[in-house]
Amino acid sequence: MTAPPGLGLATVRAVEWAALGEPLRLVDVPRPEVEQPGDLVLDVHAAHFGAALRRAVTVGHPRIAPPRVLGSLVAGVVTAAGDDAPARPGDRVVVDPHPPCGTCDACRRGVPAVCAHTAAPRPGGLAQTVLVRTSRCAVAVVPDTLTFAEAVHAELLACVLEAADRGGVAGGSDVVVLGSGPLALLAVQVSRRRGARVTCVARRPARAAAARRHGAQAVLDDALAALDDDEVPQADVVLEMSGDPAALATAFRLAAPGARVVVFSGYPPGTTVPVPVNRLHYDGLHVVGSYHYRPGLFGRALDLLAAGDVSLEGILTHRLGLADAVRAPDVSGDPDCVSLVVEPHA
Repeated sequence: MTAPPGLGLATVRAVEWAALGEPLRLVDVPRPEVEQPGDLVLDVHAAHFGAALRRAVTVGHPRIAPPRVLGSLVAGVVTAAGDDAPARPGDRVVVDPHPPCGTCDACRRGVPAVCAHTAAPRPGGLAQTVLVRTSRCAVAVVPDTLTFAEAVHAELLACVLEAADRGGVAGGSDVVVLGSGPLALLAVQVSRRRGARVTCVARRPARAAAARRHGAQAVLDDALAALDDDEVPQADVVLEMSGDPAALATAFRLAAPGARVVVFSGYPPGTTVPVPVNRLHYDGLHVVGSYHYRPGLFGRALDLLAAGDVSLEGILTHRLGLADAVRAPDVSGDPDCVSLVVEPHA
């Protein structure tokens, strides 16, 4: 994957993850070039480093394995384009890495959000330059009102819109969001925009304050565990976005009869949790998973960000240059970091 310096090859700098538990390292990789008519080459100006990447590096991830250059959420400037590519040199674009193939088993079954054939820019987002194969990755023009760092959050927001749809978040419904990371704070805003009454469960005071700024009418913390069952607020929709498997027990406590519990977080491989099966039966609870998003939601998310209808205030908190991106797992795990963006050309 890597190209040793000094061999006369045209190279770019990238951050590589070599093995589970090992630190990230700065390497040289071959400079991507157009190979097919639909290809684009981008200079990367923003790449998101989120919880999934940190989890992969530290404890493992079922769909992300080393060795590789991490990152699929990128935005930048087109520097080269194939004849049939949907953008031209100089265009500001953001990559939608999850368009469905339409032919795999998941797509044929009508669940394109979990398409088996998703792709990522090569070599990966934590690089100065990437190749985007537009037959497998879509791109969208970055609106003038957005920076590159803001635009890479469109994928996160699209995932939240999918979760809200799967949970049936609507006007007049009571929604509880478990968690206070970037996705949870986006979910608070999406739920409020739909007219729901929103409670956020946030452990950290700064995150609780951010949830209130974004529209949560109530914020609960660890004191929730001390409440008796008849004191716990009851929700029509519970969005589990904390990443803590133990939070699922709380989710079931918060679920009113007939409620939907949306399992949004990804957990380490092999994670299991107890399920109150009698409540599923006697209270008619619905438990649904939510992963990625359906076609159309990425563009909708980009429009919401561009219009200012969903805000990244208090969400986009940290930025790193490429040389410092070897520290991304540590920085993203800092309690003060909500969302981290790497800017290779900063």
